[in-house]
Amino acid sequence: ASESIDDADATPLTREEATRLLAEPLPTEPAARYAALAQQYRAALWLSQRARVTDTLRQLAEAGRGRPGGEQWISRYLVAEFNWGSQGRANEAGEAFMADRTLSPETRAQVALRMAYNAAQGNDRAILLRLWSTADSLAREALQGAGQRNTRLAIDHLQVRSEVERYNGELAESVATLRRAVGLARQYQQGLRARGVAPGSSEASDAVGWVDGTLGMLVYALVRHGRAAEAIEIARANLAEWRAGRLALALGARWQYRLATALVASQQHEAGLAAARESDQLLGRVGSDPSSHTRRLARQEIVRALMGLRRWAEADEAYRQMLADMAGDPVARARAADTRLQAL
Repeated sequence: ASESIDDADATPLTREEATRLLAEPLPTEPAARYAALAQQYRAALWLSQRARVTDTLRQLAEAGRGRPGGEQWISRYLVAEFNWGSQGRANEAGEAFMADRTLSPETRAQVALRMAYNAAQGNDRAILLRLWSTADSLAREALQGAGQRNTRLAIDHLQVRSEVERYNGELAESVATLRRAVGLARQYQQGLRARGVAPGSSEASDAVGWVDGTLGMLVYALVRHGRAAEAIEIARANLAEWRAGRLALALGARWQYRLATALVASQQHEAGLAAARESDQLLGRVGSDPSSHTRRLARQEIVRALMGLRRWAEADEAYRQMLADMAGDPVARARAADTRLQAL
């Protein structure tokens, strides 16, 4: 999954400061409101309140239009909505942004890549390849014009390319593409450190997100390629970082379901079930919506682990509850539905 939306201001907040910022009413004057929204985004992110993060990004995506640097919020919002909110709303918003010819070439490329990534989480290959054709063309053109400046776009491009390779059955190529993306993100991260960029800065936090999100995709690619042991090693290393306080709660929640995926693939069903259940519980704590991509990934591992343990009634109940909780989002429900499970 293309998972990197985390950002922060240069100076970390205390919990009290972040809570106070979120409680303050928004000004009515547009410039002041825009500045206040940016501060509230920072505060919600610091507190791992993902529902508030998503809502604030939605407002920033609109309020930032026509302002210097204001388009940055569009791709951030689309990623957040898909990962933590509603998959259906993310698609609707992405289609509207794609139709807007006033956006910069780089922003249109980012939106197109996001739409292609979203499509890759479904089952319609024709739609994916159509969206990828557009996204690939826009991204190549934008990257040619941006040179090495737009690292985020370059990583996004590699991430979506890996998804297309997965769809085409090119599993080794998908792994190799993601390793390139991880390398690019780490190279950028190391460059920031060499320049003395503060760990809590916007650039540094973005780099953490890029490394984390691409490594998460690599875990899935490795599992598909029959290399679950390496995937488990990566997941456990990142969970150790989370437990040491070096990764946010939301990222720790995601590494739990990534670990569960690798454990279940290697027939370690009890351990996989425990990891998936902890992930689902943590995702609920940070405000991940039941219709979100993250929640689906956690809950589907609960179902798979229960099936591996032959606890059929529990698996059936977990699957039915997952679909019931997605009733308000037809896109999410369609992606979570599995005819094989329904037949069982």
